[in-house]
Amino acid sequence: MTIYLDNANTTKPDPRVIKAMMEYFEEKYGTPGGEFGHLFDEDAREAIEITRERIAREINASPEEIIFVSDEIEADNMAIKGVAWAGGKGKVLTSRIERKAILKTVERLREWGFETHEVGVDR
Repeated sequence: MTIYLDNANTTKPDPRVIKAMMEYFEEKYGTPGGEFGHLFDEDAREAIEITRERIAREINASPEEIIFVSDEIEADNMAIKGVAWAGGKGKVLTSRIERKAILKTVERLREWGFETHEVGVDR
């Protein structure tokens, strides 16, 4: 039996997500940002907008508030910098066991004048 304990790194997609995405992996594999108006690109763009609207309804938000990013590093950067700048220059706490990308973002905030602290982990 194999046990996977690194869900902080990557998590197996829910089977319902895989099922919903299969037609885009196998048949409609366009680029939603494609510039040439290919039908597959348009299908991908439409699927993203439909999904954005569904998510917005589920969490009582407007579609404009739903932002899709390419990966977790982009999401982390957007969240950390967004929260930091929304509150003005203040303190930023992180742990020593954060991923390198998080630590680099916090380092950049320090360069921009934020007070940063690394919290030790003892357990």
